[in-house]
Amino acid sequence: MPKKLLEGVKICDFTRVIVGPLTTKTLSDYGAEVIKIEGNNNLDVFRIQAPNPDLSAAFNQWNTGKMSVTLNLNDPRAREIALKIAAWADIVIENFAGGVISKLGLSYENIQKVNPDVIMLSSCMQGQTGPFARHPGWGFQLSALSGFSNITGWPDRPPPDIGVYTDFITPQYNVCLLIGALLYRKRTGKGMYIDTAQFETGLHFIAPLMLDYFVNGRVANRMGNRSDSAAPHNAYRCKDEPRYCRIGIVSDED
Repeated sequence: MPKKLLEGVKICDFTRVIVGPLTTKTLSDYGAEVIKIEGNNNLDVFRIQAPNPDLSAAFNQWNTGKMSVTLNLNDPRAREIALKIAAWADIVIENFAGGVISKLGLSYENIQKVNPDVIMLSSCMQGQTGPFARHPGWGFQLSALSGFSNITGWPDRPPPDIGVYTDFITPQYNVCLLIGALLYRKRTGKGMYIDTAQFETGLHFIAPLMLDYFVNGRVANRMGNRSDSAAPHNAYRCKDEPRYCRIGIVSDED
């Protein structure tokens, strides 16, 4: 069996819900060894999703291939164990609200003392610095903050709830960043700290619309099934029955 890309890479995983666990699940799929650390008084909330506690389809989907340990990180003895796992790891990943990991005594600077060439990635809502860094929340808010809700749906209706969109965008950035950091460490012997704001990864996906606004002053609006690069482009109701025909034409050849 061929060797996997990240075989031999060790991950200390402080993440929960979607964005972090999906990041570490992807790393595990590529061969990394992952130890997931949960608070025994604050378990990953997806453990209790349907159908039953500890049988959650969502939790199992994003946490397969990992080892797991529960620690009360408010207890100094548990923090010492967590620090030993961080010292063992090549990569430490967390997605607490901004500043929480430092309050627990597990900041990048503290982990560096026991693991000088460690790579650490934080993946919270709006980064670790700036006026909104300490705002906790969920992907629903970020879908609105990063503009996705406002450009989705029909022009004569309110913006819809499109779900936790950034929770599924950001892990792909995280994985690419971490592979880059591993290559950098291989060349230089140095680790690094990576601060990934989910808000910013969301903005990257609407970059053309942002550029159009800043250059031309045009504000993107909801346009239903219409397209600004294809016509006709819509779902058309059939004449005699409640069925629809979807048509998208992008060139004369079509």
